[in-house]
Amino acid sequence: MQFSVTFSTNQSSDEIIFALNLDDVTIETWTAEHGKKTVAFQVDDTDETASRIISIEMSGKKDHHTELDNDGNIINDHFTEIENITFDQIDVTDQYCQGNRCYTHQNGHTDEFYGFVGINGVVCFDFYTPLWKWFDSKCK
Repeated sequence: MQFSVTFSTNQSSDEIIFALNLDDVTIETWTAEHGKKTVAFQVDDTDETASRIISIEMSGKKDHHTELDNDGNIINDHFTEIENITFDQIDVTDQYCQGNRCYTHQNGHTDEFYGFVGINGVVCFDFYTPLWKWFDSKCK
């Protein structure tokens, strides 16, 4: 089955690195580039039940990537948003980007995730195969 995720990044920076991993194996690594980027790859759909994790890691963001006004309000920042997540062209974005506690910041705090990646850390999307069983469990 094909997994696909589309990112929209607001600013470029050679210092900010993103990595997409499947079960701790790096699929692709890239630097923050302004605009859209889609990463697509194959995931084996097994007959036996197997837990899987797709993770997206942001690293390298530093204080100078966020500008604050005199009152401490953010006036400019570097971030990316996940626009779309699909399994075999089936949109599952809402399964992961509607408040799931799956975004662990580098300080160890785990937060709800709404598609916005703006702090160094890891977003984990768990699922299992066979995929039809996972879909069935989400439709109940």
